[in-house]
Amino acid sequence: MATRILSTPTTVSVFAPPSPANWGSGSSAGTYANDLWTPGKDATGAVNLVSWNLVPLNRWVEVAGTRLDGLDSVVKAAVPGWRDYGSWDGVTNAWNGMAWDDRTGLERGWLAVCGGHSDSSNDGIYRLDLRKMAWNVQRMPQDPNWWPASYKSSGSYTNFPPAVSYYQANNTNAEGVYGDEFFVPGDPAHSSRSPTARHTYGSTVFVPSLGAAGKILMGCRRYWEYDLATNAWATPKFPFGNAAGYNSEAAKGYTGENMQAWFDEVEGRYYVCATQNYGSSQTWSVQPGGTGWRWEGGYPIGGYESLYTAQEKRNRTLWTLVLLGRPGDDLRA
Repeated sequence: MATRILSTPTTVSVFAPPSPANWGSGSSAGTYANDLWTPGKDATGAVNLVSWNLVPLNRWVEVAGTRLDGLDSVVKAAVPGWRDYGSWDGVTNAWNGMAWDDRTGLERGWLAVCGGHSDSSNDGIYRLDLRKMAWNVQRMPQDPNWWPASYKSSGSYTNFPPAVSYYQANNTNAEGVYGDEFFVPGDPAHSSRSPTARHTYGSTVFVPSLGAAGKILMGCRRYWEYDLATNAWATPKFPFGNAAGYNSEAAKGYTGENMQAWFDEVEGRYYVCATQNYGSSQTWSVQPGGTGWRWEGGYPIGGYESLYTAQEKRNRTLWTLVLLGRPGDDLRA
């Protein structure tokens, strides 16, 4: 699926200020017709400002040459024998959100370990550079040639069998190992402890002030940090002790579905709310590095209705829109 952008007056004011930074200054305008935009770019790959000015306001526009699976040959060249045991479509379609860097001149977003279950085994990280309207590989996915056959044939790529078996036998293990990571007991070479592909929902956020180049924080199942400067995942952390369970303080804060997350720059804390089990919505927060865990109480909407929410953080205010259903609808059906 090609990338689509919603061009609005607000978007244009962010991406095309009067003296724009990082726009191409070339003369190639590209083309626009029938809501398909082929950007004109300069020698560095940056979209020329004259091309951006072709894009109309207040409508969805498809951007030519932006299929994510166009990176398939790039990944296979770097990881011989690589294949997705699901599909590239699962990376974008399987309940996955993006972490965004919206700083002027640097606008970009990342899909991190998206897919999971039967949708995709692709645990790579992929970056969309909006000033270039191009996808790139931030972090290559795992080499699947060493994966056990039980994982390849499982039809569900979120849980890694060696790690699952280890956790089942040691569910309070000191290492904090869980089934959603690459871990093989007694095999350090294949124990990166990086996350398997999963439905990330809205759990990923980018924080530019962390590390030398910013970090992606993720609260899917547990707490994860990805450092852009080192291109490495930190060791994952369980929220409240080295064991997993859903939604309550006694169950240790494991997040399993429909996560929404944000970062409070003033407090310096990552917040994530999950709605697993459709009964309640519990929120916890943590300081970068995985310290100072804190329960934050319930989310304003719980139960099945929380599946139908849209959320945006503006400054320190969190805005949420909730679809409670139309006449005749039963959202719990």
